[in-house]
Amino acid sequence: MNDLSDTDCSAPELTDAPSVVLSVVIPCYNHGEFLLEAIASVESCGGRHWEIVIVNDGSTERATLELLETLRIRGYCIVDQVNQGLSAARNAGINRACGRYILPLDADNCVQLPYLTRAIEVLDQYPDVGVVYGNLELFGEQSGIVQVPRFSVDLLLVGNAIDACAVFRRSIWNDLGGYDSQIPGKIGYEDWDFWLGALERGWKFWHLE
Repeated sequence: MNDLSDTDCSAPELTDAPSVVLSVVIPCYNHGEFLLEAIASVESCGGRHWEIVIVNDGSTERATLELLETLRIRGYCIVDQVNQGLSAARNAGINRACGRYILPLDADNCVQLPYLTRAIEVLDQYPDVGVVYGNLELFGEQSGIVQVPRFSVDLLLVGNAIDACAVFRRSIWNDLGGYDSQIPGKIGYEDWDFWLGALERGWKFWHLE
């Protein structure tokens, strides 16, 4: 079987047409125990013209590496790189992605219906909207809904209230030159910096309940 990390980036379960609408980019660094659940959550949303791009950010755990190889054999797009951190991993995945819309999904996160389909509808209908985001639901050690406020420039300037798991236009990433990989990973400000860049360029944000 061909190594799809060097050729096609479309998971066969999701994409059956040359025009990819949504690319879900999943960075993975030793999170193999969560990765299948993240992938399953995307596939359960049922998008036909979607793709999944998984970035192996220099994982070292044997179980994670074995799972990634299994996914590669099954036809998933796996991008391998030495460990460079979350921003660089997202950039590598988006650089390989084909979709006009991007969803960054951490390997230990999941998405639920109808978030992705509704986000795509908003972006298709409103060309001035660049970013669509929703509320959060915690699972694991904590549980419950986290109500995210409607978008406000003042709120965004004070702090980041928008989770990384937001759907945005690929063109924003192109214009910004990607996520800033020079921000120290432990600080976790790469998302906030990205949203501020989109705001500076005049893009509107849309909150889904």
